[in-house]
This record gives sequence, structure tokens and C-alpha cells, in this order.
Amino acid sequence: MKQVCIIGCGSIGSLYAAHLARVADVWAFVRRADHACALNRDGLRVSGKHNFSVPLKATANPRELPEFDLGIVATKATQVEEAITEAGSHFDQGAVISAQNGLGSEEIVAEHTRGNITGLPHSPHFAAEENFSDLGPLLHELIEEGKRVAAAAGIKLHEDPWEMNKIGAMTNHPTSMLYDVRRQLPTEVDFLSGAIAREAQRVGVSAPLHTAVYRLIKGKEDAWTFRDENQPATAHSKAGGH
Repeated sequence: MKQVCIIGCGSIGSLYAAHLARVADVWAFVRRADHACALNRDGLRVSGKHNFSVPLKATANPRELPEFDLGIVATKATQVEEAITEAGSHFDQGAVISAQNGLGSEEIVAEHTRGNITGLPHSPHFAAEENFSDLGPLLHELIEEGKRVAAAAGIKLHEDPWEMNKIGAMTNHPTSMLYDVRRQLPTEVDFLSGAIAREAQRVGVSAPLHTAVYRLIKGKEDAWTFRDENQPATAHSKAGGH
């Protein structure tokens, strides 16, 4: 069974934890020991559209955490640094999702973990379609959308890109874009999803997935420079370099 950790178990974190606890081994990493005790004792109860109760494990001590396949950081944005600094090493073999509003939290998470969303090489995750959370359906739909754009542009494909992807996903090789993202370098997305989105607009075909992926990656690139530009000046720079 997959090991999942919810970092910060408030209202949103509790919803993630409760639903995932029905299909995975879920831990909650929280700030207060009394909160952890209550979760261990009572579990979580969801009411409303869904009504169920689940047990889970919880701790306020990062030394008690095992290694995880997936982490979801559900703290307030102002608490991300503290939480992930303590827990980040437990996701070295997994991926971590930032669930905060706004920009910047993903970069903080990335500084303290080896996993990020997705932070994956071209791995079997991108061909898996069995479970609702799998990445395969998203990539499959992106490919189908690209095929529709190609057809509208009069381009005939000689191979099925999805079948090619399934073969490539067996290699676990790090892609060039992953290299760029890890090093906060400009990516080639303008020539990939961006190009498909622009071509779709030109030929009058809807391409919402490629457009969304393009804009999200451009937003991620903007976040790197935005954070640098908004860092306060150091005492050294204020003193004129003396």
C-alpha cells in the first residue's frame, strides 16, 4: 500500500487525509502534539456529501515519520518553510504536492526535497491509467488533444504518440525540461505545449489542456524571477559592497 503524508491537517488537509486513507496508508504531520494524539485516538470523520470515518497515524515529531511515496503540503503558505524543513527528507523517493494559494510555495518545497510536482523523470507514472490519481489519463488526453490539432492542421501522424509514450515511460530517464525546472532555467515549453496551443488557436481547434499546461509552466518560470526580484536587499548590498 502506498505511503502518503499530509503535512498540515487543518480543514483542507483533513479532507485530503480522510479520502486518501480509504486507499492508502496515511500519516498526518502536524505542529501540536495534542492534535496528533487526537487524530491517533479518534481518526477523522467526514460529513456532508460523503459520510465516513477513517483511522490514520499522526505525529508532531518528524523523527517518527517513515519514507513516503507522496506528500501533500496543506499548511498555510507562511508555515511551509517550517513544516517542510523538518519533514522534507522523508520524500526523497517520492513526490510532493504544494496545496497553497499563490506562488512560491513549490519553490520552498523543492529546496527541501528531491521530489516535486511532478519532479518525475519519464517514468511509468505517465503511462498508468488504473487509478483515479494516475498521471496517465491526463497525458493521454493531452496527446489526444495534440492529435486533434495536428489533424486540423493537415498533419498526418505515422505512429501513435500514446504507444510511443508507454515505451518511453519504461525508461525512467530524466527529461530536458526536468533538468531545466530543477535548475530554474528557462524551459522549452514555448516550443512544446505552447506551440500546440498557438497552432490550435490558428486552426480554430480547442486545446484547453495544452493551454493550461503552457500557462502553468510559464507561471512557474515567472515565480523563479519574481522571488529573486522581491528578495530584500542584504546588509552587504545596502552598504555599497563594503
